[in-house]
Amino acid sequence: MAGVPAEQARDEMMAPDGRRREIEAALSIARAADPVLFHPSMAATHLARGALASGLTEPGGMEETKEALRGLIEKIVPAPDP
Repeated sequence: MAGVPAEQARDEMMAPDGRRREIEAALSIARAADPVLFHPSMAATHLARGALASGLTEPGGMEETKEALRGLIEKIVPAPDP
């Protein structure tokens, strides 16, 4: 920031703090996320795709296990921790 006027440098340094305050304010009024609900056939799907846990520990089954996990997860929605 050499050669930049002090007032301009101060404004640029304060901008992220202002944005942080905006985000915190938005999060403070955000509605809590709905609880995670599992599809009724999820257990059957899990059993049909095999033992996922063992696939994670066996080097040869890693790719197959990752694909099986992807098939079980429809979407991931991040939510703030209340």
